Order: sequence, then C-alpha cells, then structure tokens
Amino acid sequence: MDDRPRNLREMLAEAKDTSELMVDLAYASLYFGDPDMAEE
Repeated sequence: MDDRPRNLREMLAEAKDTSELMVDLAYASLYFGDPDMAEE
C-alpha cells in the first residue's frame, strides 16, 4: 500500500508535523547538551 499523501492538505500537514519534530529534537539536544542528538 502506498503511504504517500493524497492531496495538498495532507502533504502540508505531514510537512508541519515533520518540522515540529525537527524543532523539538533541536531543543532537546540543547536542553540535554547532546551533540549526537543535534546531528540527528
């Protein structure tokens, strides 16, 4: 089965979720002082 989004709204929602996850990961790496996490 194909997991690709079917329309623009789903694509934008997926991009938003991904960017939020990236920002959360960046803040966590600063909070914990973990350079390996920052590289992720």
